Amino acid sequence: MAFPPDPAPKGFSWPGGAKLALSIVVNVEEGAERRIDEGDKRPEPVDELGAVPGKPIRIHGNESNYQYGINRGAPRILKILDKAGINATWTVCGQALEKAPWLAEAIVARASPGGWAIALLAYRHHAPDPDRAGLSLPYG
Repeated sequence: MAFPPDPAPKGFSWPGGAKLALSIVVNVEEGAERRIDEGDKRPEPVDELGAVPGKPIRIHGNESNYQYGINRGAPRILKILDKAGINATWTVCGQALEKAPWLAEAIVARASPGGWAIALLAYRHHAPDPDRAGLSLPYG
């Protein structure tokens, strides 16, 4: 098998003789998912299976997973990155950070040129429910 040519300029080397460049991206979507109790017509699909109940019911297991991620997982990730002195890019849903302002403050406090970066994924994890948002969208 032939590999494509190295895209790095001839004679290129990483600073300090490093052999690896690593990009760490942390997605923050918890709190921006579809929820019946917040007015959505259907819940978020069950985990990664993509299964959606036939009736508009709450899926407490999913809601619990999302809450655990934002309330327990995010602080652990912050601590690990801080301890290791590693920068990260945070792709965030606006609604998730509205519900977890402490996390928004923690990310912004670490953002700096050459440091952490913040990228807006979307306001919500999925496209809004057209009926709820008063929109007419060309997709389902």
